[in-house]
Amino acid sequence: VRKALGHPQVLSTDRHILQGFLELDNVKWDASSKTLSGTADLVENEAMNIVVALNGYTPAGCDSNSGSHEIITEGAGSTVKLCLKNNKSGKVDWKINF
Repeated sequence: VRKALGHPQVLSTDRHILQGFLELDNVKWDASSKTLSGTADLVENEAMNIVVALNGYTPAGCDSNSGSHEIITEGAGSTVKLCLKNNKSGKVDWKINF
C-alpha cells in the first residue's frame, strides 16, 4: 500500500512479491521537468512491467538507456505500465515524461 501523491508514482512491478523493492532503485519525481525516473534490474530477454499511478498527469513518452521500452495504457486511464526488456541482465535507467 502506498500513499497517493500529487504527481505520478510507481505502484508496483510484476517481478517480485515486494512490488519493486528489490528490482527498482533511485525512483524519483522531478517536478521541473515533469519526469518520473529510476533504475530497474532486468533479467535477460524477460519483460518487466512497472505500474505507475498517473495521479492526474498524462504520459508524453518514455525512454531507457538500453533495450526496449513502451508505455501500455489500461483500464480507466488512472494507471499505465512501463514495459522494459533487454537482451542482457543488468541495470537499466528509465524515465517517463509527462
